[in-house]
Amino acid sequence: MTTIAERLPRGFLLGGEFLDMFSSWRVLWLRGRFGGGKTSLAFILATWVWWQGLVDNIYSNIRSPLCGVPQLPLHSAALVLDEAWQILTSAKAVEDYAAFVRHLNLYLLLPSVYPPHPRLRFLSAQRVFDARFCGIPLWVYRWSLGSGAVREHGYFAFWNPAAIYPYYAQGIAGGDGGLGLALRVTHAYYRQVSDQFQTAIEAEVQRQAEALLHGQGGRAALRQYEAKSRGGGKFTIDTSEAETVFADAAADIADAADRLKRRR
Repeated sequence: MTTIAERLPRGFLLGGEFLDMFSSWRVLWLRGRFGGGKTSLAFILATWVWWQGLVDNIYSNIRSPLCGVPQLPLHSAALVLDEAWQILTSAKAVEDYAAFVRHLNLYLLLPSVYPPHPRLRFLSAQRVFDARFCGIPLWVYRWSLGSGAVREHGYFAFWNPAAIYPYYAQGIAGGDGGLGLALRVTHAYYRQVSDQFQTAIEAEVQRQAEALLHGQGGRAALRQYEAKSRGGGKFTIDTSEAETVFADAAADIADAADRLKRRR
């Protein structure tokens, strides 16, 4: 990418608010008609986050000199999924692609005529004016944010958008470019790391619990608790020993009170 970096387009006009929104939400549906500047804006935004130093890589399901083969574990990347409606239609697909975008530092760009899954439509952008008909190399977009009670929108423009054309192929996206598999493997890897951490923590807690509940009775109570917890049953602690201790303490207190009264 460094050999072509100086030729990449960076011509946003009045785009500050939208770029802040995109940086925060990380998932953008690029909507509109066929040939409506969706994929172009997706790659423009992918190069923008790369230029800003927010990601290290750009990956896509269509050919581009900006993209390589996804490296595992997949993280710190802008993902351009062209014609996303073919892939991102189920809750499982949403989990695969968007569940951990912040944790993995991913930016998901979804150019698609038809809508992807509703969970991926909170932030969208659509070209509303092509000034090239007036001889001006400028595209104007409208962005919209709808999440719960939040409803916001605005406009921005991009100067000389044709500069991005050499950097992606105008072909048919027949799959996801291995991105789904790369993300699933990445999720499995980090879950394995997390499980190992949890196992180590639980072992240490158990060691401390056995030290705290010293003696045979304490260890037996701990084993009983663990068995009940795993079986989903209701756990009750045998409090007879504690009740005896408290009864003895109460008797000692009563004797001390009686002796104090006699002295008076």
